[in-house]
Amino acid sequence: MIIWHIAILAAYFVKGLAGFGNSLIHTGVMAFFLENSVITPVDLLLTLPANIAMMWKHRAHLIRRIWLPAALISAIFLVPGALLLRNLNGRIIKLIFGAVVIAISLDLLRNKDQTNTAPTVLSRVITWIMIVLSGILSGMFGVGALMAAAMGKMTGSSRELKANMSAVYSLNDTFRVIIYSLTGLLTWPRVLQALTLFPAMAVGLFLGMKCAGKLSERSVRLCIVVVLAASGLMLIINNLR
Repeated sequence: MIIWHIAILAAYFVKGLAGFGNSLIHTGVMAFFLENSVITPVDLLLTLPANIAMMWKHRAHLIRRIWLPAALISAIFLVPGALLLRNLNGRIIKLIFGAVVIAISLDLLRNKDQTNTAPTVLSRVITWIMIVLSGILSGMFGVGALMAAAMGKMTGSSRELKANMSAVYSLNDTFRVIIYSLTGLLTWPRVLQALTLFPAMAVGLFLGMKCAGKLSERSVRLCIVVVLAASGLMLIINNLR
């Protein structure tokens, strides 16, 4: 259906611009037509190559002590998230996470000029709790907004944010392919559907990355905060119906 291609094009344009947000936009549109158990596995097969491409582009800004622990910890919680996707109506969970994401984006906006401030112990604890919860949310819906918020607190520039966030997403997506295959969420018809949508993903991602390259560091980081807030708002709106 043509609406699916348009949703993917728009979602991955935002992905190229901000480094995340594609799953929420894609899911927000397609949830009117399909179940999450169909949408999320298809998006997974598109977001994995997109994340690898973004990680490669920003590879000079990778920081192993940031992305590797975050990827491993969040990956542990992908399994319960995938099981919840298969067996649970996630409406209430998405409403709660939407509110949390909006609150975090407002905090990032308030502190966007204070990225070099040393984090407190409480701030570190909250950040790692967000990473754990992000693993559950990613396993359920492929939504990475909470991880983006956590990475935003741990990195100092939009390039560092995109590089380390993409590395985390790439590792998690690889695990999700295995988990979704074992749980029956990833099927051959969904693989074929993802292949038909791949050109729209590639074009959207390319255009988004090109536009991001023409913006200042401050403008890109502001775009990331805006996309983060919009992601949380879309989660809430989409699940109030």
